Amino acid sequence: MLYRCTTPRRLVGCCLWAFCAGGCTGVIDTQGSENDDVLQAASLRCDNKDAVGASSLRRLTRTQYNHVVRDLLGDTRAIATAFAPDENTDGFFVGAFVSPALASQYFDAAESLAQEADLSQILPCDLNQADEACAARFIDQFGRRAYRRPLRQPERERLLTLHRGSAGAGFENAIRLVIRATLSSPHFLYHVEPTPAESSDGDVVPMDSFAMASRISFMLWSSSPDDELLDAAASGELDTAEGVATHVRRMLDDERARDGVLDLVRQWFGVADLVALEKDSSVYPAFSQDIARTLLRSFDAFVEEVIWSGDGSLNTLLTGAFAWVNEDIAPWFGVDDVRGPELVRVELPPDRYAGLLTHPAVLAAAAKHDQSDPIRRGLFVREKILCQHLPTPPDDVDLTVSEVKPGASTRERFAAHTADAACAGCHQLIDPIGFAFEQFDGVGRWRDTDQGQPVDASGSLTNTQGSDVTVDGARELAEALAENPEVQQCAARQFFRFAMQRVEANDDGCSVAASFEKFADTGFNIRELVVAVSQSRAFLHRQVSK
Repeated sequence: MLYRCTTPRRLVGCCLWAFCAGGCTGVIDTQGSENDDVLQAASLRCDNKDAVGASSLRRLTRTQYNHVVRDLLGDTRAIATAFAPDENTDGFFVGAFVSPALASQYFDAAESLAQEADLSQILPCDLNQADEACAARFIDQFGRRAYRRPLRQPERERLLTLHRGSAGAGFENAIRLVIRATLSSPHFLYHVEPTPAESSDGDVVPMDSFAMASRISFMLWSSSPDDELLDAAASGELDTAEGVATHVRRMLDDERARDGVLDLVRQWFGVADLVALEKDSSVYPAFSQDIARTLLRSFDAFVEEVIWSGDGSLNTLLTGAFAWVNEDIAPWFGVDDVRGPELVRVELPPDRYAGLLTHPAVLAAAAKHDQSDPIRRGLFVREKILCQHLPTPPDDVDLTVSEVKPGASTRERFAAHTADAACAGCHQLIDPIGFAFEQFDGVGRWRDTDQGQPVDASGSLTNTQGSDVTVDGARELAEALAENPEVQQCAARQFFRFAMQRVEANDDGCSVAASFEKFADTGFNIRELVVAVSQSRAFLHRQVSK
């Protein structure tokens, strides 16, 4: 899906509401929805190496907002978590629309953040000896970090005037008002990417240096650029692909890179909202919000090991037979000799477990509240791991699954979908994948029986060329997927989508292909994939839209 917004051409002097009301409508275009094929592989061609897909104006997502105010103000309350939900585009959250309710939440958050800010930590002078010169230095420094570029002179003067006009209430209150105004500005809340004044609609132009700094930092850290990256933008270092690569590698070594990459992988594998997941307590009494939170920590620890201290390979991410557990979630992995609240690394039976595809966090998210769900799990593989799309079911099709009942396995109850002629075309592509996960229940725990029946985890994977790979269980499925070129290409697409905050368009075909080729040349190393995406023409340029 591709979100498109029309926006005011002149941003200076606009308040947030005027900025939003200028036409950020969140109209959705769906790629491939008219395709008559049952299985849509959404293939891209490299027809024009100079082409770049159109990008839309985007606001900060909730995660990005939380990270930015943490880095700006040291505020770790994650205040944006209570904001209206972000829009979802093919599995990734984007900031595409601002409703009146969200605008109000922005203003309330700005007021709260300004009021709670520890001025002693962010002012460039002693609060007890502060004067207008200190306020001016603060406005320059804070404004540069908040707007992700140097303030323009009219912006600087407005904030100084605001401070002077409020000085009667005391220096501290005047500074807090400046913070509030800055955090309410569209230049803080939106990813603004300026284009040369002489450019025409549809032109492909190099990214503005400071906008490039933001692209890099939000891809890697899900947060704003640090001073070193802003200095690099000011000096022209980010005007070349080599300069971009240098800073991408530097920032990958920073602890904050875990924020961005974990944000990406969490969304990719569908566990970003795991803590809010609800399960039927009568069916899964051991599952709770605390368990979900610990499972997510376990998921993160696995990803961090693979990408930062392990071999970094996509294969290990999909097939590694180890986990990080504590005594609370060890039973979810069939481990019974772990004690204590700290996560420890354990080896898992290699015939049962295969990386993130069998992680309980993923399998619990891809299940119903009271049972496993072969359809949802099969769709997860098709859409998230293979980047394929199936058409939505006809309106007159009954999607109800029969209730759980003793003696009837999930496989038996779900078989009705493939028996129905109206459903069979799609379900033959979905269910055989989902059935391979049937040895894992609705919260991701291993099981040998289902409703008293031995679990049948046999399945198959049909690829876009029409051939079938027969598998028995999730481990065999994971191994088949890890070696599948379509999965490797899909991984490159997922990283591209996250970095660009949009779905790839036909004009991005060469950029995606180049990223994949570099990814393949490194043995499918995920850190190198991040660098490869940053070197793509689509990342280094933008298409002008006026």
